[in-house]
Amino acid sequence: MGKKMLTAVIILTALVLVDHAQADALSIYDIQYTIEADGISPQNGNIIDCLGGIVMHIREGGRPRLAIQDPNYPDGWGAIQIKGWTSDAFNNITIGDWISLTNVMVEEN
Repeated sequence: MGKKMLTAVIILTALVLVDHAQADALSIYDIQYTIEADGISPQNGNIIDCLGGIVMHIREGGRPRLAIQDPNYPDGWGAIQIKGWTSDAFNNITIGDWISLTNVMVEEN
């Protein structure tokens, strides 16, 4: 199976978690890597924290998106796309920033 670069889409969601024990943050590699034939991440549908990566691309507008990559995995399984729900979701983020994510839902697209 080929290596994935931009497979998992992480949707930023505002969640109120009461008495919810959060697991350790996952690397982008840990979020994406799978041995399943369909290529679906085992984290699909889970709420996770992500250690993050470097912002490589920003798409602004009505459906803003970021692409981030973990430099520890340059050859595969090391990049994800992040969707925002409002046009100003990523106003304070620039290319080259390191960002991490908290309480986000993984959605395989």
